[in-house]
Amino acid sequence: QAFALDGNSTVVGAKDAYVNNISGAGAIYLFDFNGSTPNQVARITASDGNTYDNLGYSVDMSGDLIVGGAFGEDIAGNSNSGAAYLFKREANGTITELGKLIHEDPKSGDYFGVSIAIENDIIAVGAHEDDVLVSGSNRSNAGSVTLFKVDGAGNITRTATLTAPSPYSSNYFGVSVSMSGNFLAIGEQRRNHIQNYSGAVYLYKINANGTAQLTATLHSPNPSYQGYFGFSVDLSGDRLVVGAFNENSEIANNSGSAYIYKVKPDGSVSLLEVLTHPSAKSSDRMGISVGTSGRFTIVGADYFDPPPDKWNAGGAILFRSSF
Repeated sequence: QAFALDGNSTVVGAKDAYVNNISGAGAIYLFDFNGSTPNQVARITASDGNTYDNLGYSVDMSGDLIVGGAFGEDIAGNSNSGAAYLFKREANGTITELGKLIHEDPKSGDYFGVSIAIENDIIAVGAHEDDVLVSGSNRSNAGSVTLFKVDGAGNITRTATLTAPSPYSSNYFGVSVSMSGNFLAIGEQRRNHIQNYSGAVYLYKINANGTAQLTATLHSPNPSYQGYFGFSVDLSGDRLVVGAFNENSEIANNSGSAYIYKVKPDGSVSLLEVLTHPSAKSSDRMGISVGTSGRFTIVGADYFDPPPDKWNAGGAILFRSSF
């Protein structure tokens, strides 16, 4: 379901894993690479895992810190309010659970932990179906992202709760998050812009104290009805890649696309490249997942039909930028 790389280590989420005969409690697997060979060094589970908590639905790591989302966890009787867990890999290789992260006001169906990111000592956790109050009016499923800061002793402090600049019901702000350096990208897949549910992405600059300022709002250069620009995002250095898995391309409707942006030091962005499948077909869903490093970008297309006629077998396309 999810994985993340940092240096010579990777974490892989297994949201449906059995733990002590508990169905769907979920687990995270930690691997180290010795050359090209991965070696499993830990199976990480929550201290209070329960049925269908789904730990590992989202994962990320930074140095010796590992975070995992458990978006199905029930908090104070609120079903699927969600949680996230922070773990530390100790010098001797053991894993310590540092803390459990929850929404400041957990409610049923928030799905806190649907997306997660960590960079150095800052953690971002998405709750894409969180209800947001605007001038006393409830915006159901508008979504939010909560920021936390971890100190050297492993203490965790909630520092900010972010919502869309103009929250609307069922826009799913926080469906995707990614951090690199002191920037945070947040996807909002159902924002209306020219077309209904074309989507949006918001770029924030993170301060040392864990607060954040919005620096840019991105909309698709090719907005499509239910294009879902922002369903997936990835930040790496000064590159931001955004997936829009249901956008129309020049070749086929709803085949999907992705966009590469350059992030400038002041937080403004410029479009570098538009990525589409060279043999796109309708409903390939290219852009369902994205990743970038240096000049390379990989884009998932989970409904792509590889030849000969492997229906919805899926695929991924690797692109190398020219600059």
